[in-house]
Amino acid sequence: MQHCRNPGQRNCTCATLSEYSRQCAMSHQKVFDWRSSDFCCTVLDDISRNRTCVPIEQCPCTLNGEKYYPDDVMTAPCRTCTCKRGQWSCRELPCPGTCSLEGGSFVTTFDSRPYRFHGVCTYILMKSPMLPYNGTLMAVYKKSGYSSSETSLSAIVYVSSQDKIVISQNQVLTNEDELKWLPYKSGDITIFKQSSTHIHMYTEFGLELIIQLQPVLQAYIKVGFQFKGKTQGLCGNYNGETSDDFLTSMDIVEGTAPLFVDSWRAGNCHPALERDTDPCSMSQLNSK
Repeated sequence: MQHCRNPGQRNCTCATLSEYSRQCAMSHQKVFDWRSSDFCCTVLDDISRNRTCVPIEQCPCTLNGEKYYPDDVMTAPCRTCTCKRGQWSCRELPCPGTCSLEGGSFVTTFDSRPYRFHGVCTYILMKSPMLPYNGTLMAVYKKSGYSSSETSLSAIVYVSSQDKIVISQNQVLTNEDELKWLPYKSGDITIFKQSSTHIHMYTEFGLELIIQLQPVLQAYIKVGFQFKGKTQGLCGNYNGETSDDFLTSMDIVEGTAPLFVDSWRAGNCHPALERDTDPCSMSQLNSK
């Protein structure tokens, strides 16, 4: 029979019965389910060193080679996980969305879809009913070299019926092109210099901007969870799906970046270009 270190204990009884039922099954004898919720409902703890059978409620969990006990909680960006019955039970948390404009031509949407384009124009980064006073966030791209692929971000513009704010490498302009010294506050919007190379625009309605001034202008747009599924523009629709991020201003999902980008031009500009375009990518209009 099964060897027991502490004869008479319940763990010993369960181990003995388990071995007995195993031997019966190997002898082709019918074995009934003899375990119940309050008797010998145990599993092998193959995580701990002693490798004993324990009630399933006492099963530990592992993460990156570390052992965690029941009801231990681990937190990560946008989720929290609790060790339950040997497995991690995770709950998603409201998580802000971030859209980035980097390297002069690279964009990553709120739903983490990256793309690249070259254009000389003012483009709508984000429109949303969550922005007060019909607010719109825009990006100005200008030519930065001789070739058509040499373009770069030159300014970030926030416009509403109450405010107009233009942030570029050298200055912050407001209504009537008035130059402002930082920090600057207008209603729900506060702009301050985070460091010698970064400007931070904070709002009380869930929009934040961090703008890198040097060595090249780059922008990081963060929105609260209340914007989920309620954004349009170059930063995408923030609905958790990457496949429909290229939603144009005409509510058509495009397959390539230039057609998507051109639909969000805020002025009469030349069409955008995409570098290293995948020849298999094509407009959703032509897929039918």
